[in-house]
Amino acid sequence: MLSCIVCGALLPRLSSGDGRQAADKPDKEEKIPTLDAARLFGAYDANEVAADQAYKDRKVQARGVVLKIGKDVLGGRYVLLGEGREFEILGVQCEFAKRHDDELADLSPHQSVTLRGVCKGKAMNVLLHDCELVRGK
Repeated sequence: MLSCIVCGALLPRLSSGDGRQAADKPDKEEKIPTLDAARLFGAYDANEVAADQAYKDRKVQARGVVLKIGKDVLGGRYVLLGEGREFEILGVQCEFAKRHDDELADLSPHQSVTLRGVCKGKAMNVLLHDCELVRGK
């Protein structure tokens, strides 16, 4: 009986014609939201569960002021974005692969940029992985 249920569940996906499921068609590219770094951080600060539902494991673009360009203890490269206020230490931490070193070397603190990456939630800072520079200089 279980095999009939499994076959029945798979049959529509294997059939062709007008009954094709959306999984058989290429997905439309999801629009990537662009948020101010302060707004993205604020969303996580206000309600981390709701922010994860909205942004976690999705590409986002963060606009903000470069607070710091650095390396973590394992040598990973990052740019910390915020509003640019004095004594600001928390924000959106955008992590980059080594291949972006030339672009990162051209950045400077207090510069306005837009960065794109995959949101991984909050661990003090909001974390974006696999980042790339979208705009700025």
